[in-house]
Amino acid sequence: MDRPAAGQQLTRGGPALVAGRADGKDDVGPDATAPRKRGSQARAARNNWALIEAAREVFLVQGFDAPVSTIAERAGVGMSSLYRRCRTKEELLGRLCADSMEYLAQAAQDGPAIDDPRQGLAHYVQ
Repeated sequence: MDRPAAGQQLTRGGPALVAGRADGKDDVGPDATAPRKRGSQARAARNNWALIEAAREVFLVQGFDAPVSTIAERAGVGMSSLYRRCRTKEELLGRLCADSMEYLAQAAQDGPAIDDPRQGLAHYVQ
């Protein structure tokens, strides 16, 4: 996960997208410590991230009953790409939940590092 310095805005996405979590399990998200991917690896990482972001948006608007074809279309990938990464809708939701928890955990760690307590809390809440 891209780790912004204290006081910087925590954002999703970024230039160094990789497939894989720090614990070695298959997942998606940016990682500042990983070498920058090139070619097909970079495209695969972007597709992974696009699927998670598309799932987040589609599930928020349409709920869990939304068709996975809508998620694939929103991410700009084919159905085969979606099913290669997530065999079921439940697995996609699990990855989305894991990504959200990692994001919140990082925000919780970064907030106290900010000198002004109000700004630190605002950083976490955003």
